[in-house]
Amino acid sequence: MQHTQNEPDAELMLWGRPADLHPLKLQVLPPDPPSAPRRNRTLRLVEALGRRRTLFFTIIVVCSLAAGLVELSRPAFYTASAALQVSLPANAETVAHLAEARQLWKEPARAAGLAQLREYRWSMQGLLRDMTGGTAADINADVDAQLTRHLTLTPAAQGRVLQVHFRSSDPNRAAAFLNLLVAAIAHNVTEMRLVGVEGVRSTFAGQIAYARAQYQALEDDLLVMTRVAAMTGHLPEAPASGNPARSEAALRFEAKRRELESRRIAYEDLLRQERAAEYGAASDGDVRPIAAANVIPAPRLGWLIAALSGAALAFLVAVPLCLLRDATDPVVRYAADVADQTGTVLLGVIPHALIRRRRRGSVIDLNGGAGGETELTAPGLAEAFRHLLTSVWIAGQKHKRPRVLLVTSASAKDGKTTIVANLGVALANSRRRVLLVDADLRKPRLHTMFSANANWGLANVLEQDAPLEDYDFDELYIKTDVPGLYILPAGTGSLAIADLKNVERLTELLMRARLEFHAVLIDTPGAVTFPETRVVAKLADSVILVVRANATRRARVSGLARQFADDGAAVLGAVLNDSRRAR
Repeated sequence: MQHTQNEPDAELMLWGRPADLHPLKLQVLPPDPPSAPRRNRTLRLVEALGRRRTLFFTIIVVCSLAAGLVELSRPAFYTASAALQVSLPANAETVAHLAEARQLWKEPARAAGLAQLREYRWSMQGLLRDMTGGTAADINADVDAQLTRHLTLTPAAQGRVLQVHFRSSDPNRAAAFLNLLVAAIAHNVTEMRLVGVEGVRSTFAGQIAYARAQYQALEDDLLVMTRVAAMTGHLPEAPASGNPARSEAALRFEAKRRELESRRIAYEDLLRQERAAEYGAASDGDVRPIAAANVIPAPRLGWLIAALSGAALAFLVAVPLCLLRDATDPVVRYAADVADQTGTVLLGVIPHALIRRRRRGSVIDLNGGAGGETELTAPGLAEAFRHLLTSVWIAGQKHKRPRVLLVTSASAKDGKTTIVANLGVALANSRRRVLLVDADLRKPRLHTMFSANANWGLANVLEQDAPLEDYDFDELYIKTDVPGLYILPAGTGSLAIADLKNVERLTELLMRARLEFHAVLIDTPGAVTFPETRVVAKLADSVILVVRANATRRARVSGLARQFADDGAAVLGAVLNDSRRAR
């Protein structure tokens, strides 16, 4: 086989051809596959949230807007304020407890018609009551139950002032209700003072009546004694020494008079105690309003607080929901998913591009020349293949760089042929001689990418018995329009690569290709469906897994990676194809 100087890539062929042409004496050891770097759990969670950022922010924005709109749909509230002055010995805290214990706001609320306000009718209880046709008693009970949320009683000024605040959507009704409530509290305290006075009177009534009866009885006895003495002509006088009977009568009269005086003093003392107790009960904590209620418009910041609260609640819901969605997603969508499912490094990400072919057999113009075969709507596609080529070179830098690469995927239509064709173009543009082998004998498509003849190819080479050394270079490989790039199509014929004879023949072919080319890229069918891919993977130096974003299932990718690991095939890395995200 001779090469002339007129051939475009004759110099490349001479550069890449080793001196030892005997293929069977060369032992090729595949490099150990680089393992994917371990990432801590926090980083994985952050990446998962980043991948689901659309869902994450959608939940937060929707919940925030919903909470803000609900708050804005509620009526504007006004705050009415009033104050009461409490006199000693009572204090404002006691009066507040009294008002809360007796629920003194019930009658003022009914009088002010608070049941007609929106905040009471559009509450949860109000809606249920309207749906079930509640009675007037139910309505009043509902309003009474909700008033505690809008009414506050706050003691202030060392317990001498009781401040009353009420929030309502109607300022006039709020002021009217508050004035009625203040009057009700003052009236109730006055009634309690009167009740205290009556209690004092009832407490002293029996004692005073008993003392009065005893006093009047002694007074009557003393009057009778005086009348009897007057009728007999012997008025009670001081006892004389010569008349003992007269002295005894005088002593009895004096004793009665002294007893009467003692009863009078006790009776008057009870009266004074009663008057003091009545005065104390009557003056026990006087309450009077300081000023009429005034209304202050409430700032409309409730929607902002509601929106922030909704965002905080949505954050607590969105985080586990996004993590669950990311963990249970059956399809590979992001670059991080590829490394997680395959357990190897990510070699590159090929972005999504809409390609309209002008003629059959088009490849990407990596040099960006005019008059290309395709029109790409996604810029940077050629740069993505250059990055993939760099990653392949770096991945094998620490080991013996692989010369024969198998490109496969878990299923069909994942873009293996496109990856093989354009990666081969990228290698050829870097002044390397590259061979593309189409090992997909069922549905070959590589020859269509370069408009090559499909009548000769891999199947024909494997079926024939002639030694591979007898084939001329130009006879065995088909040259493309790209300098340094050759292809070996699938050819014609139906055979199984997995047969022992074909495996030995393919091994010899790859040995020769290693000597004649800098890189050999093999396109194979889906590895999960067809077993010959596993056989070819054992003959290749390394395997590149192609994963199609939003199409390849995670279970298939992880299962394929485990299968290659069990077979002992070295996986160089993975490529995420047709990605619609820059990540």
